Amino acid sequence: MLFICAIAAITLERWVMKWGMNRSMAIGLAVILLIISINSLSSSLPISIAILVISGIALGILFIAQIPWCLSNLPIDRAGLATGLYFGGMGAANALVTLIIQLGFKG
Repeated sequence: MLFICAIAAITLERWVMKWGMNRSMAIGLAVILLIISINSLSSSLPISIAILVISGIALGILFIAQIPWCLSNLPIDRAGLATGLYFGGMGAANALVTLIIQLGFKG
């Protein structure tokens, strides 16, 4: 999925600039939510491949929009703080979801 994000980044960057950061993040999150819903209903290989590609594109939109959004919300002299908050928040969210999944499978 990350490979698809990297390939699509050149085209996606134009769309993100056209839509704006807030709208792009909302679109990316909405598509990911829709794809997760569809994924739970299907077990077909072609549909799974399509879901993988669409998820990669939606995640690419999020990746392209999130860091500039973080940097634009704090003053320039706090760019390191903005970037650290972004990556720290992403790491904390990942750890929390991993913990929830692990606890869910044990119980």
